[in-house]
Amino acid sequence: MVNERQAAGSYQVQWDGRDQAGSRVPSGTYFYRLEVNGRENFRQTRKMQLVK
Repeated sequence: MVNERQAAGSYQVQWDGRDQAGSRVPSGTYFYRLEVNGRENFRQTRKMQLVK
């Protein structure tokens, strides 16, 4: 995923199913969070299912 400042615009991020150590994660429920800091701050957490 991405953890750095981005210029304004549209972005798409894909996750390769690996953790921070580079190991493949097992099937299960995972949560991801989108945070936008600007004139108005926005934070949204969603869940996804990874099925192998």
